[in-house]
Amino acid sequence: MIVRHIYDGQPHPTTGNPNYDSTAFTRVGNTINAVRFRNRKVVEVAQGVIVPGKTYKFREEGIDVNGQPYHVIFAFDRQ
Repeated sequence: MIVRHIYDGQPHPTTGNPNYDSTAFTRVGNTINAVRFRNRKVVEVAQGVIVPGKTYKFREEGIDVNGQPYHVIFAFDRQ
């Protein structure tokens, strides 16, 4: 999957996931907000929080290509 983080709030192409085709990112401090689109309709909202040198947590909620809701949480710890 290719995702470019351009923090301008505008949708940019995202490839490799059938659930969405573009993503709009904004960033305020250590918080990253994302809105993902499929055919120009919002299908996912997500938020990531970075604790520099320690953790990165990312939460996603959306509707997949089959119309099913999903909720995912990723947590990464520095080793």
